[in-house]
Amino acid sequence: MKIITDPNQINKKKWCDFVINHPNGNVFQTPFMFEVYQKTKNYEQIIIITVGKQTEIIGLLVGYTVKEHSGLLGNISARTIVIGGPLLLNNDTKVGLKILQQLNAFVGRKSIFTQFRNLFEISFLRNEFQKSGYVYEDHLDIINDIAISKEEIKSNLKRSAKKNYNKAVNKGLKIKLLSEVDEIKASYELIKETYKRVKLPYPEYQFFKNLYSILFNKGFIKFFGAFFEGTLISVRVELTYKTIIYDYFTGTSENAKNKYPNDFIPVEIFIWGHDNKYKSFDFGGAGKPNVPYGVRDYKLKFGGELVEFGRFEKIHKPILFSVGKLGLKVWKKLR
Repeated sequence: MKIITDPNQINKKKWCDFVINHPNGNVFQTPFMFEVYQKTKNYEQIIIITVGKQTEIIGLLVGYTVKEHSGLLGNISARTIVIGGPLLLNNDTKVGLKILQQLNAFVGRKSIFTQFRNLFEISFLRNEFQKSGYVYEDHLDIINDIAISKEEIKSNLKRSAKKNYNKAVNKGLKIKLLSEVDEIKASYELIKETYKRVKLPYPEYQFFKNLYSILFNKGFIKFFGAFFEGTLISVRVELTYKTIIYDYFTGTSENAKNKYPNDFIPVEIFIWGHDNKYKSFDFGGAGKPNVPYGVRDYKLKFGGELVEFGRFEKIHKPILFSVGKLGLKVWKKLR
């Protein structure tokens, strides 16, 4: 077994083929998302690939370390995120352990903590995570089946979502796939406005430019806009890979809530996904079980199924981790 961490030593076609043929292969583990991280300021991309005797790929992990700021503030905000990885041939736990050990060695001095955001059932690797110093955390996700008929998609909506969707339609909201650079810029402004309003950190525009320039022509990203009387009032950014749509970013004008775009766009995306042969819509994080969470309540209105893939987290620098959590609370209050 050989471990490769230099992307220049990796056959890109083999990398693509491994991900697309893996039963849990996802867009976040592709060389294209790696390139997005690679080209974005304050992101440090991570690639760990293991190959067997015949140079075939038997394990793969893509992630990134991100800093919100430079200098001291950057040091207390540096965190490593892995989404949808690692991918292992035949769920080989020995390969998985090697990858986790390599990751710890690579980011231990650079990052305050590392978090794995699981997109699939990965309990088979729990012992290896524990051996590598990771703690499992309960965390929910919501998956909507969009392979069913369009009539069933709408009938699965909870009463409030169905009512608000119909209100949006009656008000004349229109859905459009955005494709021009100025539309992407306008989408980002709505996302930034929303994230600032709810006091959450958000990526710089460069990150979205890279998503657009690298993923768009490959069909791995879609920008859905809701328009009222010709004005863009809401947007959702979706990653599209194999048969899954991954909800990624959303933004809505504060003045547009009475048009119900947040109930309108998801339903329209479900229908678009159904028409384009996608099978499921991954609504993303839904918080911890048994802990009230408004975002989960909102997402469940659309009739999806709660699943628990959980997360794994390792704190590399406990003191700075505590300082960073306190700093985030102060930052939110100041904002």
